Amino acid sequence: MCGNELFLFGGALRTPDGLDFLPQKEAYAFHLMDGMWRELRPMPESMFSGASVAVDERRILLAGGVTSIPVSLSPNGTQRLQVSSRCLMYDTVSGDYTSVEPLLEGVGDQGLVVVGSQVYCIAGEQIR
Repeated sequence: MCGNELFLFGGALRTPDGLDFLPQKEAYAFHLMDGMWRELRPMPESMFSGASVAVDERRILLAGGVTSIPVSLSPNGTQRLQVSSRCLMYDTVSGDYTSVEPLLEGVGDQGLVVVGSQVYCIAGEQIR
């Protein structure tokens, strides 16, 4: 939540064989008063199972999540998933994503919370 909107970043679709997931770049906002969704500028990279938190009335921090390694970089030539330490700040007014200091290590399925002027990343898991 940021202002009167609920934001949704990324997500995953199952692969045709049903054995894996494909991270997505799409982003949307749901306006609580209007009851309408609007499409946002896509994220710079596909991601699912990341965390986000509003740091003020304008900006949302996106942290970590699961991304895919391009097939060309995978040792066996197939898609592989990896957790990311990447953090982005999304500006709800301009629609811009800005890279900010990454997490100390990659993590997915974590929580974020703001306490005063600090953001805490809680729990999560890694793909090993």
